[in-house]
Amino acid sequence: MRSTLFKISNLFRRLFVPGLRYSQYVYEDAIREEMIPERSWLDLGCGHHLLPEWRYEEEKELLGACSFVVGLDYDMLSLKKARTIKHLLRGSISELAFKDNQFGFMTSNMVVEHLDDAEKQFAEIYRVLEPGGVFLFHTVNMDGYKTLFARLLPEFLKKPLARLLEDRAAEDVFPAHYQANSTKQIEAIATQVGYEVKKIHLFNNVAEFSVFPPFAFFEYIWIRILETNAMREWRTNIICALVKPANPKV
Repeated sequence: MRSTLFKISNLFRRLFVPGLRYSQYVYEDAIREEMIPERSWLDLGCGHHLLPEWRYEEEKELLGACSFVVGLDYDMLSLKKARTIKHLLRGSISELAFKDNQFGFMTSNMVVEHLDDAEKQFAEIYRVLEPGGVFLFHTVNMDGYKTLFARLLPEFLKKPLARLLEDRAAEDVFPAHYQANSTKQIEAIATQVGYEVKKIHLFNNVAEFSVFPPFAFFEYIWIRILETNAMREWRTNIICALVKPANPKV
């Protein structure tokens, strides 16, 4: 039943926004673009998979292309479910248990919105990143309609709705703080910490209400409007690449 509803909503997607892609595919492409196989890779908030579960083979191929990969997460239940990352560590982004300049590539997928002290945590990532290394993250845009809707929701509704709309388990829903979730916020933190901004890509994800095709119909009309340049800052998702300069500030 769920797959049938998605197929109907996808008809509306192809009608109104034919080039629109699921955000995780866009993120996967960004990883392939930024990753350098010779550099060690740390995934922050790795959970139990790097990519969606149906991209298991692609995830194995991506990880296999890198010389050394570590996954870090604070949630032990998530780490126990991980299948592809060999080296796993329970820990906090606020205090990374690594020496300075240890990783050449760091990633984070739908984690930045949960950071509760973003400037401090971005500084800790900067410390562990090699000079010339890249921190690539995928997150939601706090000015996007989906995030605005989520922020208005009472807490008791968030887990049931995540289950209904995204088929996401309750234990995979965490509090959000949105401290580095707009172009302005990211640029301010990058400047303060010392990063160079390589790219901030604002783009739209597929309809949130894909399981309700009548809602998805109107949602895709709105997404088509968001695809215009004038509405860029209100798109739903952000992929950002920050670089630690080759000669970083002390």
